[in-house]
Amino acid sequence: MKHIGKITKIWSKRTFTRANKKINQLKDEITKLQNQEFSEQQQERIKDLKVEISQLWKKEEKYWGQRARLKWLKFGDKNTSFFHATTIQRRDLNKIERLKDAEENWITGSKDIMKLVERHFTDLFATTTKSRVEECTQIIPKKVTVEMNRELLKEVLDKEIRDAAFSIGSLKAPSPDGLSSVFFQKHWDIISREVCDVIKDIFASRRMPEDMGETTVVLIPKVKQPEYLS
Repeated sequence: MKHIGKITKIWSKRTFTRANKKINQLKDEITKLQNQEFSEQQQERIKDLKVEISQLWKKEEKYWGQRARLKWLKFGDKNTSFFHATTIQRRDLNKIERLKDAEENWITGSKDIMKLVERHFTDLFATTTKSRVEECTQIIPKKVTVEMNRELLKEVLDKEIRDAAFSIGSLKAPSPDGLSSVFFQKHWDIISREVCDVIKDIFASRRMPEDMGETTVVLIPKVKQPEYLS
């Protein structure tokens, strides 16, 4: 997966990085050129700078569009300021600065709140009773035939993996590294071999690398000024 990692860094840097500083620099250069004596070379340079600024605006717009996570609004018409405002508004509304623990004590600070969250979900998904799954499954009638099972156990095809990757919305399901499915869709012709090999290996070994199962816990308030994680 080294190849994918390298492409990931390059693509992320090129696609979703800010361009505002460069835009301002180019604008200043245009202003200086416009104050000089007229010449064809000067006009040609101004024209090139304007084209470059236009391209950078698209980059800046994509940056804020990705942060705003708005699926229903397409890039275009210089929506950068709207994306920016949406991002800030969502961040302010979703901000959780303190929560109460089981003893009704207020917990503040991001580190202490994260410890509270980790403890809460660990307790929530942990079991304190002995599992009786086998007893339950024994009384469930078998519906999968030998032929059906053989079909299910067949090696997964490259086409199936591709179809699954391209069925995800381009800005959906971002991983902890911030990459959404548009990265895999855009560079599928380059990374498909490595991606397919990894997926096939998971199916064959029935083991998934631990880091692949990592998730990001995001607290989204369902009420104004929430007090409890529940």
